[in-house]
Amino acid sequence: MNTFAMLLRREVWEHRTIYMTPLALAAIGIPLFAFFMAVVGPGHANVVADGVVLDGPRMVELLEALGIHERAVILSGVLASSFGAFAIIMMIVTFFYLLDSLFAERKDRSILFWKSMPVSDSQTVLAKLTTAMGVVPAITLTVSYITFVALLFIISLVVLFSGGSVIELILAPLPVGRLLWFTVYTAGAVWLWYAPIFGWLLLVSVWAKRLPILWATLVPISIGTIEAMTTYDTRFFNLIGDRFSRFFEIGYTKHDLDFEFVMDDVPPDFTESILSPNLPGLLTDPGLW
Repeated sequence: MNTFAMLLRREVWEHRTIYMTPLALAAIGIPLFAFFMAVVGPGHANVVADGVVLDGPRMVELLEALGIHERAVILSGVLASSFGAFAIIMMIVTFFYLLDSLFAERKDRSILFWKSMPVSDSQTVLAKLTTAMGVVPAITLTVSYITFVALLFIISLVVLFSGGSVIELILAPLPVGRLLWFTVYTAGAVWLWYAPIFGWLLLVSVWAKRLPILWATLVPISIGTIEAMTTYDTRFFNLIGDRFSRFFEIGYTKHDLDFEFVMDDVPPDFTESILSPNLPGLLTDPGLW
């Protein structure tokens, strides 16, 4: 176990983008969000959304016009959107990490040093896969939660200086448990759903002599093209397309929530779609296995 933990630390140490990327994203995103909230803060009226002038007092008025459940949905949406940005960026990081992990070691011959150590090839590959499917999601979640706290602090300051009650409008309706479950589920389920793609990327990283990204993309494209030209069918392309797109169809259930306002300059009602984790549907779908 100590050997495997050492291998995981080695992966994080050698591939610093694993933790530097989310930290950089947070370092950029939090100040930008703070700047936006400063623009709509008390005494400002520079933002117009759907014909409604939005400033700090108006935001408080809008929150007060909603019920506690609707406030929870809005807060969850803001925080979940920031997590979505982290997840998308980190999936891209994972893609390039897996492509480069074994290819770079073979290219600079550092793999010969590690082969001299009492570590089997299976342990090395398993450590890289565990880093992609375990360490990267854990780092993503950790930085996301730190960002959540920062965003909530900024929103709370705007509400406070706009004359609103932070406890009533922000803290009381904040669905901490549901938000934690949503993010943990998403991080685990997304990386699990794309495990076959991760395996393909590792395979390419093992045998590609150069330009692994071209091998990783051109080989599936070539197979699908040959199938389409010879059998006039696109099952292979459909299979790949389903792997990329079907997760959000089976991994979540969609609900429509109606918002109602009692304010003169705001539309009387509108509908917002929200997603809820669907773990039974994911686990029972043959595409996962």
